Amino acid sequence: EAIASGGGMDRRIRKLADQYPDSPLAVAARSGFVGAETIFAAAREGDPLAVRITEDAACALAGLVANLSRLTAPSMIVLGGGIGGDQWMREKIFEKAKEQGGSHVLPAILSSGLNPDTAGLVGAAVVGMNLQEAEGGAI
Repeated sequence: EAIASGGGMDRRIRKLADQYPDSPLAVAARSGFVGAETIFAAAREGDPLAVRITEDAACALAGLVANLSRLTAPSMIVLGGGIGGDQWMREKIFEKAKEQGGSHVLPAILSSGLNPDTAGLVGAAVVGMNLQEAEGGAI
């Protein structure tokens, strides 16, 4: 979450901005929150701060994907939010997961298709409903 979420990436921009004073992303962060879409666009354009932020996020998520794949052998992994909704980033995560996963076969990495602005809230609500149901309570 601290490395591979919209909020986490925004906080990392601010933490690392002094190391990249000429970065357009660092300049943008002075004006307010910088979302995943902006970060990924800057990375595709070669902004060194954006490249670092996206590489770190992709590596963190790739590790998660590789480990989940080895442990549970899912047929697919669904990512939500601004990260999961970006095809370029999903491909980056998949490639890095292949590097980390060795010979293990990886599942498809898909987008949830949920609105990136509300995907986290929807996920939290589902977890809460599942916990309530597991405890035998009414939903």
